[in-house]
Amino acid sequence: MKLMFQIVLPLLCSGSFFLSGQTNYDWTFYDASNSPLPENTVRCITIDSNGDYWFGTDLGLAFFDGLNWIVYNDQNSPLTDNYIRALEFDANGDLWIGTTQSGIFTFDMTNWTVIDPGNSDLPSYFIRSIKKDQDGAMWVGTVEGLARYASGTWTVWTVAGNGLNSNNISCFGVDENNRKYIGTINGGLMVFENETITEYTILEGGIPDNSSIGMVFDSNNNPWIASPSGGLFTTDASQLIVEPIPNWTSYNMLNSPIPTNSLTSILIDQQSNFFMGSTEHGLITFSPPSGWEVIDTSNSALPDNHILCLLQDPEGYIWMGTSTAGIVRIKKNVQSIEETTKKPLLLYPNPVKGNLYIEGFDPYTPVTISLETLDGRLIQEFDQINNTVPFLEIDMSAFAPGPYLLRLNSGHDQFIKQIVKL
Repeated sequence: MKLMFQIVLPLLCSGSFFLSGQTNYDWTFYDASNSPLPENTVRCITIDSNGDYWFGTDLGLAFFDGLNWIVYNDQNSPLTDNYIRALEFDANGDLWIGTTQSGIFTFDMTNWTVIDPGNSDLPSYFIRSIKKDQDGAMWVGTVEGLARYASGTWTVWTVAGNGLNSNNISCFGVDENNRKYIGTINGGLMVFENETITEYTILEGGIPDNSSIGMVFDSNNNPWIASPSGGLFTTDASQLIVEPIPNWTSYNMLNSPIPTNSLTSILIDQQSNFFMGSTEHGLITFSPPSGWEVIDTSNSALPDNHILCLLQDPEGYIWMGTSTAGIVRIKKNVQSIEETTKKPLLLYPNPVKGNLYIEGFDPYTPVTISLETLDGRLIQEFDQINNTVPFLEIDMSAFAPGPYLLRLNSGHDQFIKQIVKL
């Protein structure tokens, strides 16, 4: 059977697009073209006590309650700096917003307050990270030092004043014992306990990389650290502080299936699976000790391989902020044994110039095919095709070069594959 595709005007629609991807995830997309999201570079995500979402972008702050959006920026609010790098709620429920040029803005849903080096002891206008600890203290990472705000007082640590190895504070972690882990760029890892800072570097502490970009804690309270150049590493938390050189376990391109050493973010989901964002290889999942999966633009509906931030909501959805494609939300489908043992759907060649061949579905089962853009807009949809052989041949020669999503419904099964037209 040979199908000739013809280009027609896409069906325009707004809101989110729901897809079931090759990697058995449900997909939802929000970007500047299908929602009020102000910009497609999304660098941080948090959830408030009502379960609503807040997104920090390069063009302001966005609020989303699942239906309605509100955007705050320098055009409609006291938020005078649109470049947002960190979001965290304090013990009073006020949102702390870290920016690149104006310090911190706090927002109690009515009033705005600015905290900067001009009116406080904050060491820099450039904020990289903010974290609340179990005592309600707010820890702030800047490019010129570490700061803590507690009981109305600022305390600052810097290279010059306290002998830190780096003033560039990139991330925080707080474990179940309220021990603070402080990641830096090129300065190693700092562990803060009982008002004492212990530093671990490659030379002094055996840490696999001196830069950290994100950290989480497993069920044993052990830290797992994502690095921008050293992959993923961890250690037994009981060795920290008491051991000068702890035993570090490292996962990198030389000793594991991880496809890159350049990570951007990390989380552990409700089933103890690891999700890691990367700069060029999309989303990487890891189920210790050996279960690895790469979800990228070549094997799924993921629209951008550069993931900037990750968050899991109470319903189990993973939210991703991307560099150029806005927000992506995924949740893994629960499949039956019969579904997981079926022969996978094959498309070849991919990339394709002329004919595209599809194999792997049941013959004598009606098949519906549609071609879509990466953000889910329909280009062409076909009526049911009663095929008698388990393959289809599609002529793609009339299409403009670029990436597309091919959706195929066969019986109770739905498949989505990304293809590239040369």
